[in-house]
Amino acid sequence: MKIVKSIPNFITSLNLLSGSIAITQIVAGNNEIAFGLIILAMIFDFLDGFSARMLKAYSEIGKQLDSLADLISFGLAPSYMMFELLTKKTICFNNACFLTEFFPYIAFLVVIFSAVRLAKFNVDDRQSSSFIGLPTPANALLISSWCFIPENSIFATPLVLFFLILISSYLLISELPMFSFKVKELKFVKLLPQIILIIGSLIFAISFRNIYAGAAIIVLYIVINLLVWAFAQKEKDNININKHS
Repeated sequence: MKIVKSIPNFITSLNLLSGSIAITQIVAGNNEIAFGLIILAMIFDFLDGFSARMLKAYSEIGKQLDSLADLISFGLAPSYMMFELLTKKTICFNNACFLTEFFPYIAFLVVIFSAVRLAKFNVDDRQSSSFIGLPTPANALLISSWCFIPENSIFATPLVLFFLILISSYLLISELPMFSFKVKELKFVKLLPQIILIIGSLIFAISFRNIYAGAAIIVLYIVINLLVWAFAQKEKDNININKHS
């Protein structure tokens, strides 16, 4: 029985192992393999939670181990991939280049804010069926897949990468409600955001046929959640107006 209860933690360890090996592949210059290992870590991250629910094998150790594994696989690994990309970039203005030595280290804001997000998640009881802020696996997919955008693209310029890191870091610890695929009600209206994301993801995957389709999918996920939040705020304001009228 104890062995069965240990299955979720074993799967979490595979998540950690995948993320750790991904970092070695980034150092070796094998970003495609590293990206595949980050995706594999995401699969293990899903399976450990799924197995814990199926086996009713919840534990405080498992909860903390999951966050530690996520920090490596979805915090440090994508941060380091972005760091390696930024070492090839320079910020130039009027033919004057600056901060070339320090600029790449901005990438490690991702791992710092991932750690804060994971710590907040462990003490926040509001995120049982949805998320508050961008989940670390989604952010890892955003950052790591963005690294595959062609260098001559406007989306791969140092300034864009700089703001990508700042915005994604903020979203990790923001109070923006974000939907998950833990469905409680099978109603079309309730499932509309998920349906739009699935359709959009298929379109991006077919259209781009490249790893950076992952970045487009996460941007779509963020935009959908922003629209849902804005609509909810408008509905809330209308209710308050009606109450006071």
